[in-house]
Amino acid sequence: MCALACFTQSCLSAFQSSIVSTRHIERVRPALAKSGSPGDGLGTRRTKVKLQLRCSSRPLPLTHTSSSRRDVSCAVSLKWMAGSSDNYDVDDLEEAKRNALRLLSNRLYTRHALERQLVAQGYSMESIDMALTDLQESGKQSDLHYAETFARYKWRTSKWSPTRIRMALKQKGVSMDDINVGVGAVFGENVFGCESADDIEDSEDSYDWMEQLKVAARVHWDKSALQTPEVRRRRMVQWLMRRGHQWDVVRDVVDELEDEARRNN
Repeated sequence: MCALACFTQSCLSAFQSSIVSTRHIERVRPALAKSGSPGDGLGTRRTKVKLQLRCSSRPLPLTHTSSSRRDVSCAVSLKWMAGSSDNYDVDDLEEAKRNALRLLSNRLYTRHALERQLVAQGYSMESIDMALTDLQESGKQSDLHYAETFARYKWRTSKWSPTRIRMALKQKGVSMDDINVGVGAVFGENVFGCESADDIEDSEDSYDWMEQLKVAARVHWDKSALQTPEVRRRRMVQWLMRRGHQWDVVRDVVDELEDEARRNN
């Protein structure tokens, strides 16, 4: 640990001394000149300086003679962004867009989740907003597509109710317009206007998913065939309620399962 602390302190000292070096000043002078900043521009209010210190460590082979057996490397980068706060760095924008695309290549993200990831990586809000807007306009990121995909997945794997799916998407930062359209594509456009089981049964779009719910509930119901009727009913009610279904829906499903059980007996 002592060796690690000493090496990190030496990296910080070298970084501080390099900031005032003539080489760095000459490197950023052309960019400052283009922005119209007077003089060197290093002490003006219009100049924004972004410092990044990245430290990484990896284990060394066991044969290494270092007492800490750690190889610590520090990389220091200095980004100069000249101009007022309304301006943005083109390189920063393109880099933010590339990182967002890299994240989207692994799985779907909401705009809110991508924004959080890019903020954590140190990009400016102006660059993040423009990068995500470009991705949305090009169709590479869509909260509507995310909402529909999320709704289909949760319904297929867990039989979540439309209400619970809507609440989960709202917590993820998806707009209500995208939620209503995305969830409506799975359960029917008028699914949130159904206030009771009778309304759902009368809705042509909702009939299929209600039947699918009963099929899944019947499978769960059969698992407790050796239990008493009271225990079976309580477990079935809890199973449906945990998935966010309305009480009218829960009662309708449980009553139908109990009627089937009585007829079979």
